[in-house]
Amino acid sequence: MKRIIRVLLLGESDAGLDHLRKFSESRGCLCCFAKSPAEAVETYGPSCFDLVFNTLPGGMHQSLTGLGSSCCDIFCSYPVENDCWW
Repeated sequence: MKRIIRVLLLGESDAGLDHLRKFSESRGCLCCFAKSPAEAVETYGPSCFDLVFNTLPGGMHQSLTGLGSSCCDIFCSYPVENDCWW
């Protein structure tokens, strides 16, 4: 049986993360959106994600503070002209 990968998309708006949602869902992932790590923990619990894509200012530190008890891979974006680095 294939395990579903749970992905958390952290950002100021879900529209800004739409391309990541579509990409992840097309590969069978279950995506959830939150505007802050605290909202993610409150809504979904502290340890239910396999992967986190964070586009919030503050990057890695802010994510780890809110998701401290979670064991997951966290990727943060950094704006570069008209695109971003992960």
